[in-house]
Amino acid sequence: MEEKILTEHPESVAEKPPKKKVRLHQLDQPFLLKFIVYITVSICIILFVLLLCVSVYKNNFTAESIFATLLAFFSIFISIFFYFKADETSSRFYESSYQFMKDVSVTLGKIEERFGEKLNSLNDKISHLDRISSEASNEIKDKTDDKENIIDELMDKAKLSDEERRKYKSDLAKKDIEIEQLKFNKFEAEHEAARLRGIISEAQDEAGLFQSFDEKMLEYLLHIDDISDLSSRTQIQLNDMGLIKQSGEVDRREVKRMLDKLSRH
Repeated sequence: MEEKILTEHPESVAEKPPKKKVRLHQLDQPFLLKFIVYITVSICIILFVLLLCVSVYKNNFTAESIFATLLAFFSIFISIFFYFKADETSSRFYESSYQFMKDVSVTLGKIEERFGEKLNSLNDKISHLDRISSEASNEIKDKTDDKENIIDELMDKAKLSDEERRKYKSDLAKKDIEIEQLKFNKFEAEHEAARLRGIISEAQDEAGLFQSFDEKMLEYLLHIDDISDLSSRTQIQLNDMGLIKQSGEVDRREVKRMLDKLSRH
């Protein structure tokens, strides 16, 4: 029967790992210390009990003395127990603190790594922009030097004197300043024109809203308090025209003012 079981399940037998014998020197040092202390305490307790029994048998101790002795040794045992318990709790606390600090350091490392990557990316972009700006400045300087060279060549061909050259260069510098001023004036004019176009567009929209309401509609508004019957589009237009108060009621004063404007036209 045993041979049959071995032949049917050879894999299960082969998969079982051999049991390893743990030797005393292979144990952890704290565990080994506790093991020795426990063995020593156990032996002492056994010896103490034996000695107590012999003493009681020979000397006829009273119950009070036996109880006091037992209480004293019990206090010693409790002190030893609490010492090892406190040591174990302290070890757990230090282990948990070490693990917590380790996790925090790992997390901070990851955050620093990500922030470092973003910071390096920003620094690369800033360096790229600085390089472009520097290249543009060098190009402007080269173009300016080319212009000066061309002017000098033209003056050499025209055989101008030094005084005439200084005069023409001064006039050219003034013209450059005037050109820059004209460019700035052009930019301001375009900006002001865009602002005025926006004002005109708003005025036209307001005029369109104003024209969309005739006298009958305004007179109708004077006689109603609730505008919920009106369409949502009409309510929006009335609100844009300032004919609706914050409370949602019709502002009759503004309606009368608008009627006066229509009557003047």
